[in-house]
Amino acid sequence: MKNKSFALFKKAIGLIWSCDRRYFILKIVQSIYEGVYNTIGLFMLKNIVDSISLGDGFIASLIFLGIYCSVILIFQILFEVFDARLAPYFTSILKTRISNTVFAKSVSIDISCFEESDYYDKFQMAMSTAYSKHCAIFDTLLMLVTSTVILITSGVLSFLIDPIIIIFAFLPFVSLFIQKKKNKINHNINIEANRLNREKNYVIRTFYQDVYAKEMRMTNVYKPLLERFIVASKKINHLYKTSGLRVALWWILETFVNKFFSEYAVLIYAVWQTIVRNVMTYGDCLVVISTMSNVYDAVNSVYSCLGAFHGHTLYLRDYNEFLDYSPSIISPKNAKKATNGDICFRNVSFKYKNANEYALREINLCIKKGEKIAIVGENGAGKTTLVKLMMRLYDPTEGELLLNNIAYGELDLDTLRDMFSVVLQDYKLFSISIKDNIVLGTAIDEQKLNHSLSISGLSERIGMMPNGIFTSLDKEIDDFGEILSGGEQQKLSIACAYYKNGEIMVFDEPSSALDPIAEESLFRDLFKLSKGKTIILISHRLTSATYADRIVYLEHGRIAECGTHKQLMKKNGLYAQMFRIQADNYAEAEV
Repeated sequence: MKNKSFALFKKAIGLIWSCDRRYFILKIVQSIYEGVYNTIGLFMLKNIVDSISLGDGFIASLIFLGIYCSVILIFQILFEVFDARLAPYFTSILKTRISNTVFAKSVSIDISCFEESDYYDKFQMAMSTAYSKHCAIFDTLLMLVTSTVILITSGVLSFLIDPIIIIFAFLPFVSLFIQKKKNKINHNINIEANRLNREKNYVIRTFYQDVYAKEMRMTNVYKPLLERFIVASKKINHLYKTSGLRVALWWILETFVNKFFSEYAVLIYAVWQTIVRNVMTYGDCLVVISTMSNVYDAVNSVYSCLGAFHGHTLYLRDYNEFLDYSPSIISPKNAKKATNGDICFRNVSFKYKNANEYALREINLCIKKGEKIAIVGENGAGKTTLVKLMMRLYDPTEGELLLNNIAYGELDLDTLRDMFSVVLQDYKLFSISIKDNIVLGTAIDEQKLNHSLSISGLSERIGMMPNGIFTSLDKEIDDFGEILSGGEQQKLSIACAYYKNGEIMVFDEPSSALDPIAEESLFRDLFKLSKGKTIILISHRLTSATYADRIVYLEHGRIAECGTHKQLMKKNGLYAQMFRIQADNYAEAEV
């Protein structure tokens, strides 16, 4: 465990060193300087007191003191100037580097991790504490350097006055065990508090984010949310109340050990040596008391630093465990490039982690290259899960998927996912420009961009905006950002799919927020403009399924029916029943 903690400490210091070596060296030199000038000041104090008590050399001491103060002032100004210039740059570099590392890792891990509360807690801990704990480790190192220099210089000065004094300096090390015990308790408290604060923060977001504003005002949903907030708050209060007492008791024990065995004991000894035995001058007595106070503080600081290192590495352990996580869905060595072709499910079953029931069972399905497939069924039938397996966001629990008769596990993951243009049911827009929401980090092709917007039906709306495609979405970052309606957001996601121009186009409820006219136009253009491409369409509105070459009806995670619209209507099964119900509803609505 100690070796692991040291390895984490070394890794953190290495990162700090790589950010700005000049700043690192400057702070170490400054820490040494702060330790040295403290002891020299005490030595000057001894000479002045002895000069006053003996009645000689006071003017000379005063001149020397003036020179000493001037030198100290110059060094102090220089350090302040360098610190002011380099510190903001250093902190910016460190924060950026840590954030980039966390961001890069977060997009490479398995999507299933985001459905696990334990992982999500570690992810939040990594994001919220990584920067602060790296800074804390560096600050603690600087404190350790200063304290060590004070301990050495003050210890030498005290030893020269009276060698026995040095014994008192090492008694506080007894409380090092107490410090480690405190750190362990505090870490466990923070782990549990972080989980409870996650609940509270979720509730807080629901009260101020615009996506929840309508429900908050039109329903009483705020009541169970508020209750959840109150319960979490009570648990946190109880946690701090019960655990805080234990921490306080350890603090009391630590203070008693440090104060009694070091500070008070040396005070009694120095006064006895000066007044009773008359073997110390008044200057020696004053310096010994002050020096030993410094030595005590330095020793206390040293073991506090060692204890703090232990505490910091507990958090860095969580951070590094997050970074060291190895995703299970990766490209194999000597991976084969994925090329568009037939996609086959062979006896595929899938169950989400920690779920009791399978989301999909014994799926056997082959989708031909260029085929238009509609996947329909009731809510929870497994439609979206089927598509997630197809894009290899998950691997099947049982069975296998193949592309051109090559197992998914043998294919390069990036080229496989690059084949897909996807419009997800819960598509999220980002608070960046319309252009960036469509191109999503790829090279911009203005002609293709304008064509995609035209197909989606957004060209006219965006043309009315003062900044056009450079208009920011939402007002979270840009006060002049535009807020799109639900239908417009869906059109933008469709434009994104067309811009990517993948060979396999997946549309998961692409018309749920569109009016019937826009829906009819969408599907007409979708199948017309996607000639030669494989299309996977998931929809509750079965009128859209009539455009497909083949319809797959899922029920309870199994394929219940499969065929053309005409075949399934003739079969008069589940699909035909659902289609007629929807058709009757449309007819009644028209009347």
